[in-house]
Amino acid sequence: MRIATIAVLLLAALLAGCASHTLSEAECQHANWQLIGLEDGARGYTLAYLGRHREACAEYGISPDLAAYQRGHAEGMKQYCVPSVGFRAGRQGHSYSGQCPPALEPTFLAAYREGQDIRSVDLQVRQLSGALNADHKALDELHADMDAAEHALVDPETPAEQRVQLLIDIKQMHDAIGALEAGLAGREEQLAEREAYRDYLLNEAQYYH
Repeated sequence: MRIATIAVLLLAALLAGCASHTLSEAECQHANWQLIGLEDGARGYTLAYLGRHREACAEYGISPDLAAYQRGHAEGMKQYCVPSVGFRAGRQGHSYSGQCPPALEPTFLAAYREGQDIRSVDLQVRQLSGALNADHKALDELHADMDAAEHALVDPETPAEQRVQLLIDIKQMHDAIGALEAGLAGREEQLAEREAYRDYLLNEAQYYH
């Protein structure tokens, strides 16, 4: 193996190791573990996330203050486990690992599932919208190709044998345009229905407003 290749591999390994560290040496040395716990809890991280901090600081011979971290984490969970955050997490497709305390979980989960339901319709709207855009683009290209073929057909310099092929091509493009236009009407109707349903869900959502 070449020296340059080895150097690249070593650098990649070093960068990967650094990327996994949640705290720097200075942060480990001056850590306010209660504040770190609060911030992690407010982000929705489970208590197990402390293991990443422990791994990062072990390199510098420093251990986290578990009790202080737990106190802060419990306060942070109170900020995270509220309906508005649950709704947003569900709608954005974030996972939920059961980290909310029993007293806060029911309303958080209700909002989270409400957000998930609307996310599902959001995805359908995006898919239909993307398909419609692709169909419109294909339709524009077919119209442009057919215009070019029709101009070539009436061009006096076009050879007779080419005119025969042009007529065939124009007929095929005409049929393709008809099929696309028929499909577009159905897709547009589907999109309008899904958008209306999403608006209805948002209107009825208990935790959206």
